[in-house]
Amino acid sequence: MRKSMFASVTALIIVLMMVLSTTVVFADSDPNVTIVNPIDGNSAYSTSLLVSVKITTPSTIKVSVYQKQKPSTSDANSTPVAITVADLDKYKADKAAGKETVKFSNKLIMTEEKKTDNNLTFYTKKLEKVTPGVYAVKVDTLDADKKVIYSDTVTVVLKDKETETKSAEQPGATQFLQNLLQNIFGS
Repeated sequence: MRKSMFASVTALIIVLMMVLSTTVVFADSDPNVTIVNPIDGNSAYSTSLLVSVKITTPSTIKVSVYQKQKPSTSDANSTPVAITVADLDKYKADKAAGKETVKFSNKLIMTEEKKTDNNLTFYTKKLEKVTPGVYAVKVDTLDADKKVIYSDTVTVVLKDKETETKSAEQPGATQFLQNLLQNIFGS
């Protein structure tokens, strides 16, 4: 009797821990602010970056775009350089294997606040002449005192058109969407 009660209480505690820990993870992003573009983990062959955020309640948001960088050499005083897709893949593989990984830094490309009083608003910004590399788009929801109450981040890889596979070899739907966006916004 005592063993079965102990097992039941233990099982209940484990289930509660799993449920509560999952809830905390979802509480970090604002359900009323959605990063529409770029899509997390996506890659594109482009020299521009389109950032689009959907806001469904009156809010103040802060949008920041960072380029991921690494030290150029072992010298601590060296100028950081943009990381490549190969760097990102190696970082992920090393981290999965439990190896020490290179620490990436973030170079701020732009930051901007937008306040809206509408129930449906879109924030859109096109960054021109961006270099190939890995970018992070961070959207913070701010309270009246400009303190962050929610935060969401997506990562996107911009590849060089000349050195990567030609866009004509991309799948049909991707090629169609890229051509449509290029027609609307230019190169």
